[in-house]
Amino acid sequence: MRYERKAAYLSIALGALLAAWALGMIFSPERNIARSESSSLVSGKIGDAALIELTRPDAAPIKLAKSADSWTLIDGAVRLPVQSSRVQTLLDALAKPGRLRVVARSKAAWAGFQLEEGKAKRAVVKDAAGKVLADVSVGSYGPAGSEVYLRSEGSERSYAVDSSIASYVGYGRGALLDLKVLGGAVVADVQSISVRSKIALDGKDKPVLSLDYSARREGQGWKIGSVEADAQSVESMIRSVTAIQGEDIVSAPLADAFASVAARVELAFSSGVSKVIEIGATAGDNRFYLRAAGNPLVYLVSDYSVRTALKSPASLAKKQ
Repeated sequence: MRYERKAAYLSIALGALLAAWALGMIFSPERNIARSESSSLVSGKIGDAALIELTRPDAAPIKLAKSADSWTLIDGAVRLPVQSSRVQTLLDALAKPGRLRVVARSKAAWAGFQLEEGKAKRAVVKDAAGKVLADVSVGSYGPAGSEVYLRSEGSERSYAVDSSIASYVGYGRGALLDLKVLGGAVVADVQSISVRSKIALDGKDKPVLSLDYSARREGQGWKIGSVEADAQSVESMIRSVTAIQGEDIVSAPLADAFASVAARVELAFSSGVSKVIEIGATAGDNRFYLRAAGNPLVYLVSDYSVRTALKSPASLAKKQ
């Protein structure tokens, strides 16, 4: 009996030791760190995101809303097109932030990381019912610049995470808007281009750029009237027109922004479709109002973009 009792005691002791070892492994500092590093910034499914609010100290708040499979930027009563890929990048960064390293567990540390309200960049993501899926504030960069500090609303913990998330949460209006005026127009499909302008590119009371001509494709070359043009120069100008982008979209342009059209460019495609852009009044800061026929949006474009789209026949002449 003594042997059996001794074996039973040893078995109990061994079981207790194994249990203690298992609990030690589960609650060890290393395991706690690993769990914190694999924490998510999202509560629920990021695919359910329907509304995003982005705020930062140096800019007006940005509100994005999802409609069907696309995102728009809400500007008063107007919804403006955005680059959905940029929005998805932001959501992916919140859903899979990578290694989250706890650097502080108290609210008292926020000031040192610039995580206080009003000083940090903030992204709030909600679903269609208004449930908050993520509420993240991003503060200053770490000493090496490869990490940035962040926190989630409802927790006093501060984390360090890969710095790339800072740029996504800090997206500005210009980085989010889809500012392509003519979309994906292909230069090789353009059969002719017509240009008319009476525009003062250097400002009021400055010389006017007066143009009125058409260039048409003939075989592998181009002609302006009966004169052969430099194909490379013409196609370079067409490429500038098809790729033109605004610096911003104006939700409420001036009533007389296009009272007088200062310049007009028309592209005729092999499909029989034509695309027209019109340049209106100056908008200040070396920018002009621009619109495309059939598109209600009004863009602000730089004078540099206008110059590249308005070349004179002399500059397109075939090189001798």
